Amino acid sequence: MPTLPRPPTDLSPAQFFESWLPDRFAAMIAEAMALRPDGGLPDITATVTLDGDGGGGGAWTLLCRGGALTVTRGAAPTADVALVQTVADWRAAVYGEAGAPDVVPPGGNPIAILASTNQALIKALRELRGTLRLEMPGFVGRTWALGVAFQGAAAPEAVISVDAATVVEIQRGTIPAPQAFFTGKIAMRGDTAFAMQVGMTLMAQLGA
Repeated sequence: MPTLPRPPTDLSPAQFFESWLPDRFAAMIAEAMALRPDGGLPDITATVTLDGDGGGGGAWTLLCRGGALTVTRGAAPTADVALVQTVADWRAAVYGEAGAPDVVPPGGNPIAILASTNQALIKALRELRGTLRLEMPGFVGRTWALGVAFQGAAAPEAVISVDAATVVEIQRGTIPAPQAFFTGKIAMRGDTAFAMQVGMTLMAQLGA
């Protein structure tokens, strides 16, 4: 799947979702179909809600239908995937942040998932029901966080927490993710079975 480059850092969230993203999405679709012309283009709906700390917050619905992306303001009441976080943490994920590890792993960009021709991945996401909160303590003096709701379900609820130093170790390959988990460096709270279901689903489909 073609990768999504980092956008210009001076874009506001509104400019990113309403202008830059649809344009780049169209280019990604063209590249993907050139590589896999028979791959099909699954439909998916996602919402993103950003708390406006420091300004720029808002909500957007991303509707992918027939290989085209439509972005509207406001969060749709139902979506396959709903993301919630602060503007600062969103900017760290999209643009990166000095002194911090990369938040998004290779192949795991949620916007790239929208443009995926992988029918199995979209089907797997639709089978998930519940909410998951990802936390990264020690992220440049704060805890980076992302809330994810699948199919609008409030339960089961789970939290996965892994500190920034451990994320760097995993990214560098100095500690395998399973070892980090079994030594307690990756902690789970709430419905741990659901947390593991989400992790295994994504790893299986993204080849992690």
